[in-house]
Amino acid sequence: MRAALLAVARRVPSRVASASARGRDVATTAGAGTGTRDSPFDPAAGDAPVVDIAELQTGAVFTRRRAFTAHDVASFASLAGDHNPIHVDPDAATAAGFRDGPVVHGMLCASMFSAIIGTRFPGAVYATQSLAFRKPVRVGERVRAEVEVTRVGGGRVMFATRVVRDEDGEVALDGAAVALVRR
Repeated sequence: MRAALLAVARRVPSRVASASARGRDVATTAGAGTGTRDSPFDPAAGDAPVVDIAELQTGAVFTRRRAFTAHDVASFASLAGDHNPIHVDPDAATAAGFRDGPVVHGMLCASMFSAIIGTRFPGAVYATQSLAFRKPVRVGERVRAEVEVTRVGGGRVMFATRVVRDEDGEVALDGAAVALVRR
């Protein structure tokens, strides 16, 4: 299984964040930011402004879109040590009830929340996150992560978090997060 994951990872070009991008998601591969298969990143994410905490309002929503590739899933499996075959093997996914093929690790999808909070609130400390996994996300499927401010006060920002599948608008996972911020 590990050999299969590594083989998939080697076939797909890696994406490296540019050090000059100041924490923004800027891919260095051809097609970056164009929404093509070569770039799963949200083209608008690189231009996301930093949020002034003093002006932050309850109800503000911050989003990020992407599609996770087979390379992303294989890389995550290697880093996390989660080599469940439903993430890389179509037959295993089908046998487990995922008839549309391999599914993205739920925690990989949830990592989009950290990307939003870390990019929009530089220096914030991600303190807590609760998660409920509602629907699977297929490899290659476009999703939108949303982080909505539910409360601000005492150096803390509380968020409602969710990942929504673009194709059908279904919530794939949701929860709540707290970040510690400096004013």
